[in-house]
Amino acid sequence: MNQQWLTNQYAQSQVLSGNWLWIVNSNTVNSFRVGYSRYHQIFNSADGTDNPESYKFNGSTYAINTGQTNPLYFGLRPSRSKATV
Repeated sequence: MNQQWLTNQYAQSQVLSGNWLWIVNSNTVNSFRVGYSRYHQIFNSADGTDNPESYKFNGSTYAINTGQTNPLYFGLRPSRSKATV
């Protein structure tokens, strides 16, 4: 497989939880629970920093004109997604 097609992945997960239980008497129990969970993952490719307008592969240059002129976006439009739970 071509090395440029492989991905470099980074994943980080954090979990924190706590529980507090208080038995007042044989008929009453108080319980308090709190938790936090976070998962973060980044996918990078070996050619992720190459400009698609002058992409070189096997000695050839493949020009992909996307109309984006900002060099920070590497020829691609910025996109954002927001997930809600």
